[in-house]
Amino acid sequence: MRGLKEKLRYQSFPFGIYGLLLVIILVFLGATQGNVSPAHLLNIARSAAPLGIAAMGQTIVLIAGGLDLSMGATISMVNLVAASVMNGSRENETPKKLSNFAGFFISSVPDLCSAADAAA
Repeated sequence: MRGLKEKLRYQSFPFGIYGLLLVIILVFLGATQGNVSPAHLLNIARSAAPLGIAAMGQTIVLIAGGLDLSMGATISMVNLVAASVMNGSRENETPKKLSNFAGFFISSVPDLCSAADAAA
């Protein structure tokens, strides 16, 4: 038994992550009492997409050898700008365009400054 534990301890396939994912799926399936529809799953995916995109971007930055601490502040600032401009209305397209511009501008300035600093 000890030999099997040592063999599985440093294995390259992440069994623990898939086990945890299975446990989470079972817990949420039990919490919803089996009432899971494709629309419900699509709503969850739509809600989690921005965080997933940010996580993928942060992963690329870390793999490239950098450290970007401004991502959380950027996401918070863009949400604040979008909520302020929307002012309770969902029909207006201006908040979407403004929040996209604000996100691009707010995230580009620190990155350009750090790139200029690294080049110098």
